[in-house]
Amino acid sequence: MNGINNIYKSIFFVIFYFLFSILYAQNKTDDMNNLKIYTGKIIKVHFVDKAGNEHKDAFNYFFETEDKQYFIKISEGDVSREEIEKFYNKKIRIKAIIILFGLWDTDDPNVQSRVGDYLILKEIL
Repeated sequence: MNGINNIYKSIFFVIFYFLFSILYAQNKTDDMNNLKIYTGKIIKVHFVDKAGNEHKDAFNYFFETEDKQYFIKISEGDVSREEIEKFYNKKIRIKAIIILFGLWDTDDPNVQSRVGDYLILKEIL
């Protein structure tokens, strides 16, 4: 009986992995279709750890529009941290993809991460 349960578990994981892969690939395609131009400015916000302690030596970049701030997930974008720094606190236009609610620090859902709306910066215009 244990052998049959293991077979069912294996089949379940193969099907789950297959479906997850298809959905993930579809989401990436949908993301590229959501590439748009936004106007706003890049700001810096000091990093705050899980305990609520602000670290003055570390910060994150956000893109601020008239109505919202979006975390800039540099690891997924095509613009380097150095390039982003050149446009700090200046009104600019960007080409980007906005992701409504996702992991900021990793792409692995098994790893602890901050979550929320973020932006994938493709180009500074």
